[in-house]
Amino acid sequence: MTSVIRDTQKLIKRYKNGKENFHSITLRAAFLPNRYRLDPVSVVDESWDVLIVLDACNFDHFKEISHIDGKLSKIPSKGTHTVEWMRENFDRDCSDIVYVAGNPQVSRTKLKNWVGVENPFYHLEPVWKDEWNEKRNTQPPGPVSDAARELHSEFPDKRLIVHYLQPHHPFIGEETPSTTHRQNQILNSMNWRPIFDELSLDTIEQAFHENLRIVLDDINDLLSDLSGDIVITADHGEAFGEYGLYGHVPGLYAPSMVFVPWLEVES
Repeated sequence: MTSVIRDTQKLIKRYKNGKENFHSITLRAAFLPNRYRLDPVSVVDESWDVLIVLDACNFDHFKEISHIDGKLSKIPSKGTHTVEWMRENFDRDCSDIVYVAGNPQVSRTKLKNWVGVENPFYHLEPVWKDEWNEKRNTQPPGPVSDAARELHSEFPDKRLIVHYLQPHHPFIGEETPSTTHRQNQILNSMNWRPIFDELSLDTIEQAFHENLRIVLDDINDLLSDLSGDIVITADHGEAFGEYGLYGHVPGLYAPSMVFVPWLEVES
């Protein structure tokens, strides 16, 4: 209870200082108890040999789109944003883990700020540094999978985390609905606000689903080259209009942002 009161006081202060509007603060306060009562999963403490991490994929969308066989559970994440998820999960000894990073949020500099050390892992492979697609303004899944194959073979006695950037926008699918040039620019943006401000929800969801299919197809090909117990999850969810929320916001523990898949892949 003390933690809830302390965090509520921080929210009130942010509102008084003009950092957030009344609607935003009200939603944060309404969902704040979820942070303490949901018992979020610490991924490091779970049993797996390979953990495949999708970026910004809530449980319901994964359940609808994925056709990968396995036991699917719905779990609460430790964060509603990659930064929060990294900080809350890896602030400990992770020297038995090799981390393949397709998300540029995962870097030595940022890890130093979040968890106090530049690299808590046995090995950190920042794929995005060399394989970023400037035209698409994103990290495609293919090079992430290639790095995962190589490092799984190189370090067979280590646990492996493979963190893709999809289905997080920019949207890279060829089947994205017909849009104007301006809308295509928005769909290829890393800034989520214009996406939800200027495009219809149906257009966004179709583009998101295509992103999810693309990365899941790549993962499905990767699975045959991996061994051991494999789990597919996400760092956090994504909101599509629930409670007037869109995208994902650090520290806002709405169900669509908190609940993510936990698929124990069938061997």
